[in-house]
Amino acid sequence: MLNLDVYRQAKSLQKTTNSQVVKVVYKNYKGLSLEVEPVELAVIKSSLGLMAQQQNNFLANTKNKYGY
Repeated sequence: MLNLDVYRQAKSLQKTTNSQVVKVVYKNYKGLSLEVEPVELAVIKSSLGLMAQQQNNFLANTKNKYGY
């Protein structure tokens, strides 16, 4: 069952913090929790994730096309 209270808390906390990002994160043995981090760090993390995803897609497409 989804705990909507965590999302409500994140929404209200995000309204009060302008220069930070509030994220709802699932942690093992703790369930859902809130994390607050600077906007710049969140942008860098998501950019690195997209770059890694593009690299993986490129390698998968190359393997499918050339079969090595």
